[in-house]
Amino acid sequence: MISPQTTAGQSPENLPEQPTRQVLSREEVAARLERGEHLEKVALTDLNLAGLNLRGCSFCGSDVRGLKLFDGRTGELTDIRETDWTNADFADFQKWTVFDYVQAKGARFGFSESLADRKARLSALRAEGKTVLDWRDGGMFLNFHGREADFAQTTWTNINMAGSESSGLARFVTTVLFDGASLINARFIACDMSGINLSKSNIKGIRIEDPVGLAGLRITEEQVEDIADGIVYTDSEQRRKLFDMLEAVGKRRCLTDHFGAVIAGKDA
Repeated sequence: MISPQTTAGQSPENLPEQPTRQVLSREEVAARLERGEHLEKVALTDLNLAGLNLRGCSFCGSDVRGLKLFDGRTGELTDIRETDWTNADFADFQKWTVFDYVQAKGARFGFSESLADRKARLSALRAEGKTVLDWRDGGMFLNFHGREADFAQTTWTNINMAGSESSGLARFVTTVLFDGASLINARFIACDMSGINLSKSNIKGIRIEDPVGLAGLRITEEQVEDIADGIVYTDSEQRRKLFDMLEAVGKRRCLTDHFGAVIAGKDA
């Protein structure tokens, strides 16, 4: 297990300068792990790292598009418990990033830049006439497979999981798959979770802090209480409004009428 010291929580500009990401092979990754080194700000695009013990490793700022941590041919599983993926690049239209069946308890995913700040930055760039690639710089997790994975006690921060308009960024057809995954006691902080499907996931103890969007979030009737009880606002006025709404209309209507969640069966 690698020492947990990482650059998590720092903004990208405060991270050590690295003009290009070094492209690594599986063999080079294994060698770094043997030396107890982290894998920050490197290119791991399309690598198959299934079966390696990555526990405690930091992948902050790395390009992990198309990374495969499960190999269906061999059935090899991957241990990524307590890993840190802050500011890693997951967004790609053509590549699936495969985290199926991983052991990921306590791992951290997301971005140091909030979706509101990202929207303002991209708007300023557009105003200057600069080209902006929303899908690469939109804080998105495009084509992320996390089926049957153990994501218990994980943290997901500032992620545009839906590529939706509620975050003020462009809407894309995007897929984040948590089918059969454990999200027990997972925390989603300031994320846009619009349109994702949690109906086949174990979400006991889930915590959704300062949600940017939940429109189209798909859950089952049995999950209504978990989601409603898990929504938390840091702003006192927002907390009061949520409390009043829950008192007035109840948990189910609060989720459907106010947040726009969809309540359906597990097979829907």
